[in-house]
Order: sequence, then structure tokens, then C-alpha cells
Amino acid sequence: MHTAIIFDLFHTLVSPEDFWPADYSREHAAAEAMGIDTAYLAEYWDGPGRSRYLNRSVGDLLRDAAHGTGVKVGDESLAAAVKMYGRYHDDALTDPRTDVVRGLDALKEAGYRLALLSNADDREVARWSRSPISQLIPIACFSYQIGAAKPAPEAYLAVLDQLGSHPRSVVFVGDGGSQEFEGARGAGIEKIICVTGFGTDNGLRTHRAIKEAGALANAVVSSIAEIPSIIATL
Repeated sequence: MHTAIIFDLFHTLVSPEDFWPADYSREHAAAEAMGIDTAYLAEYWDGPGRSRYLNRSVGDLLRDAAHGTGVKVGDESLAAAVKMYGRYHDDALTDPRTDVVRGLDALKEAGYRLALLSNADDREVARWSRSPISQLIPIACFSYQIGAAKPAPEAYLAVLDQLGSHPRSVVFVGDGGSQEFEGARGAGIEKIICVTGFGTDNGLRTHRAIKEAGALANAVVSSIAEIPSIIATL
């Protein structure tokens, strides 16, 4: 019997892209605030900057990126860059879609224990405590805090430990990014639900990528609101 559900966060429960202006790039906005090249920052973010998911703050990493170009960025410019980097993550967390909140509330009312496992840096989830979703999901494991990121087994074990649940009693819900479904199975979680709505609505993933992610799951839904009616059938 499944008694707990572990959710991915971004593009599963919320999506900053719901709020982005047309042609917005957070790397460009942050680079512009610091007066450095956007292409350099984007390349840095895919390399050393990925450590933001584990144990370094976005502010420190942006400062290091600027120094790598020979720019000594001031505190005011750095603060502006950090703000631009995460402003739409703030909006996504504090103003989630109604169907998501409705689905989570129904699952909680049905007696499921809810938890979160997210590859996230400190800036991306700065507003988590102000999110209506945080009131419904009491256990939240963010990679920058636990020191492990999906798909590493340690990330799943951290949230399972906080739940006090056996992997076979848990359902994992995500969009399939970061090889999270493969990681969940590797950690012993046998039941997976793939959520496609954000990827489809915001053009985040190709039809092929969505299909491939769905093939790794036991069920595919477009919205969190669909889960209460199907979870017992898994």
C-alpha cells in the first residue's frame, strides 16, 4: 500500500516560465546587472556553477563568475543580479496554479504523507516558506541543503529517511528531468507518475522527450489534480 508521495518541484508543481516575459533569460539579466558577458555566464553556470545545487550560494557563484571575466562586481550590482536570477522563481512559488494546490490538498485529505525532493539552489527556493504549497508539503529536501542531487541515490535516501518510509510504500511524482525517474527506481521506488503539463504548456520539453519520460513511469498525467483519482490504481 502506498502511504507517501515524493514530489519534484520545478516543472512538476510550479514553473517560473509561467511568469517569464517573452524572450527572458535569467542568465542575460544577471550578466547585464553585473556588466559581464552573457555567454560566459551561461557556460560557467553549466560547469562550476552547477555546484549551486550542492553547497554554494548563488551570490558567491555569481561573484566568482564576474571575477573570472576580470570584473570586480560591487555589492549593489551583485544583489541586483541575484534578484534577477530568481525573481520569477519567487513568483512561481508564491502564486502556484490552482489545480496544483487543489490536487495536493485532495491528496493530503486522503491521508497521504507528502514530501518534496528538488535539485535547487538557495535563490531558487528563497520564497518556499511563503508558498501555499509549503503548507501542504511539510517535508522538503533541497539539494543545496542535503548535499546530494537527483539522480544520486543519496538524494532519495535523504527524503525517505525524513519520511520514515520504505521505498516500496512511496510514489515518486515528477516531470522526468535530471534523470529523476531512473534515480527513483535505483533507490527502490517502484511507482512513478510523470506530470507533463508544464513541459507542454511552456514548450520546455519536446514531444519526444515527454514521451520518453512517460515511458519510464507507471502513469502519465497532465496535472497534479488528476493524481488523487488514479494513485490507488498503481
